Amino acid sequence: MKTLLALTLLFTSTLAFAGNSKTITGLVKLDKKLASKLTSSSVLYIFAKKIGHRGPPAAVLKVPSPKFPHKFSLSAKNAMFPGTPFDGPFKLTARLTTNGDVMEKAGSYQGILSPKNGIAVGTTKNKILIDTPR
Repeated sequence: MKTLLALTLLFTSTLAFAGNSKTITGLVKLDKKLASKLTSSSVLYIFAKKIGHRGPPAAVLKVPSPKFPHKFSLSAKNAMFPGTPFDGPFKLTARLTTNGDVMEKAGSYQGILSPKNGIAVGTTKNKILIDTPR
């Protein structure tokens, strides 16, 4: 009985770890100079786009009325198109829009995290600073 319980605990903890390894987590910060730009209609979008891919992002997280700093987690459940594999490496973009329009040019601000080799699925503590007007 003890062996069965130990195996069950080992299996479930392995599954929990495996589930966490299929995400990218981190923190989005807003440059203090841009704090006055936040409105009730502001929306934060966090994109994961495969390095070298010219099409749409693999995953997107939409956060209405965000508070900063904002913790995020991206995984296959955030896929732009269901069934799209969530395997990197990725470039991460955090975009703050003042009216919620993801394609907005004027009045939006962004930050990009794009290390040379990209961001691998399973990484944690990624930090994105929104500090650049679009």
